[in-house]
Amino acid sequence: MTLPTKSARRRTAPILGGAVIALLALGCSTPPVPTPAAAPTTAAAKPATAATSAAPAAASPTTAAAVKPAAVASPAVAASPTTAAPLKPAVAAPSPTATQAAAAGGLATSRQAMSGIRSYRADIRLTQTSGTPTQGTFEFVLPDRWHATLTTEVGGNRATIETITIGTDTWVKLGPNWTKTSTGQAAAGGAVPGMPPNPADAIGAFLGGPADATRGAVASAKAGQCQIWESQANQRSVCIGLTDNLPYRYTDRTTNLEMELYDFNANITITPPA
Repeated sequence: MTLPTKSARRRTAPILGGAVIALLALGCSTPPVPTPAAAPTTAAAKPATAATSAAPAAASPTTAAAVKPAAVASPAVAASPTTAAPLKPAVAAPSPTATQAAAAGGLATSRQAMSGIRSYRADIRLTQTSGTPTQGTFEFVLPDRWHATLTTEVGGNRATIETITIGTDTWVKLGPNWTKTSTGQAAAGGAVPGMPPNPADAIGAFLGGPADATRGAVASAKAGQCQIWESQANQRSVCIGLTDNLPYRYTDRTTNLEMELYDFNANITITPPA
């Protein structure tokens, strides 16, 4: 075998060296690991739930309270036409003449009723001009019998005076004994200053009808309800019973006398003292 010459070896050395380097480079380089293809995305999306489906399904029915049907309004009832109260005609104030006529009529009626009374009792209250109070009871029997028991002041002391009058005879008891006098007139109340001799006469005089008597209030008396009639001019008044027209109370402010009558037509007996 013929060996290459030295010059020939020199010419081929670079070629061999480059080939060796190329082979080494090829052998040492790691072939690239192929990148695995991405797993194909599943095209079909998970079936949409009821919540995300295109046509949203009705939400799970929450047990809702049943909607009550709207209350049916009661048909409106037409209001009854308001009937306007008829206007009352203005009532003119009674004229003084009419008032006087009414008073005269009322008092005359009472006087007539009083004329039919055969007996009565009365409570009497009187304040004398000296300021001494007097009070007591008074009995009357038609035509001329009177019995009065009064407590008053005599000689600076409180005392009870009892008086009986029958016709023109009068008996007065002040203390333990009776004293008889003949006055010539009935004077049951004459023993007390300021007391009219015959209280019934005083009432009868008023019932004769003072011109200025006016109607007052309705009051209560021992005998019942009564209508007050009053005269400012003579300062007297009488309260006439609503049911029987009898005078239940008489007041005289000039003498500070008040009499309250009751027990009309009662069984009263008045006799001379023993």
